[in-house]
Amino acid sequence: MRKNLNSAEGTEAPVYQVRLPLSTTTISTVTHLIRAHLKKIGSRWRKLSAGRIAVIVLAVLRHDQ
Repeated sequence: MRKNLNSAEGTEAPVYQVRLPLSTTTISTVTHLIRAHLKKIGSRWRKLSAGRIAVIVLAVLRHDQ
């Protein structure tokens, strides 16, 4: 994993680039779970798609291991 060590300009957060060895089945399963949860709680929209949220969630869980 390479970290962006340069200071961020403005209010944007620093960007971290990560490559995760994940199967499409894993990403699809987590995406389905996120979509189901958003539908259950009545969320109308999100800035990111459920697929992008799934990848971020999996990256955070992988990093915390």
